[in-house]
Amino acid sequence: APLALLPAWLGYAVFMGGTLWGFLTGLRRLAPDGAVPALILFTPVVLVTLRCGQNGLLTGALIAWACCGLLAGRAWAGVPLGLMVIKPHLAVAFAAYVVLSGRWSVAATAAATALSVSLAATAALGPDVWIALAGSVREAKVFLAEGYYPLFRMVSPYAALHTLGAGAAVAMAGQVAAALLALAAVAWASRRLPVRHALGVVAVASLLISPYAYDYDLTIVAVGLALLLPDLTRCDRPGERGAVYALCVVAGGFGLGQSAVLSARFGPVPELVPGDMPLSLSGLCLVVLLGLLVGLLARARRAEPALTVR
Repeated sequence: APLALLPAWLGYAVFMGGTLWGFLTGLRRLAPDGAVPALILFTPVVLVTLRCGQNGLLTGALIAWACCGLLAGRAWAGVPLGLMVIKPHLAVAFAAYVVLSGRWSVAATAAATALSVSLAATAALGPDVWIALAGSVREAKVFLAEGYYPLFRMVSPYAALHTLGAGAAVAMAGQVAAALLALAAVAWASRRLPVRHALGVVAVASLLISPYAYDYDLTIVAVGLALLLPDLTRCDRPGERGAVYALCVVAGGFGLGQSAVLSARFGPVPELVPGDMPLSLSGLCLVVLLGLLVGLLARARRAEPALTVR
């Protein structure tokens, strides 16, 4: 809200510059060896976020700093995690991990942070914000079912199945199945993997929970890959690392590529007909990516029986 008081160009510069700095510093602090490779793989995600002025760098920064705190075993990890109340559907996997791993001080801090900022927003902007939120949720449900959103830029299994011709009910069933598998991966990782690897799995799984997720939200997956990439060389086989790289690039760049094609054909703001949406593949790429990473880490754990979760 304060940024809206500034000239548009200055508000954009402050928001995008500040969130980019928070994302880059958090990623570097979290995974010094994996930050640059992850940024290279997800360059299209950073570019599309900067291009449209979205909040992907902010959520990516919050998740990166939350992971820093979780790795250090600090209760303050709950502060950035609690601030994810701005987009809670992207933090469900992390909430599950915190509970399953018994990080109760982190859970309490996150809950207190989310409650505090919600009360502060209500005091500053008035209770009508909650009416607007309820209306937005109803609108999103209808828009998803009818295909009014640019599904080709969405990264959920729902969007992929819907653009492949499945009806809304079938696509949602696929989304629910993918979300349950993602949560199962989170539960397995929280019990079986070292914290660094577990957080990497959780970050990738987090984008598979909700049907409402866009390409700019993949900064969270970049955090997970930054945690995992340095160790993939010890547990992959020929071609597996290349498959991980290819899945990341396609997931992050497919929507941007589709946007470029549509802009070239129909102009910068193409009018799309609901039910005739260009193909979305990113959600399916994320499902395969999560399965591949879980398989690689499970094989590495079997090869190193002394591996523990700490």
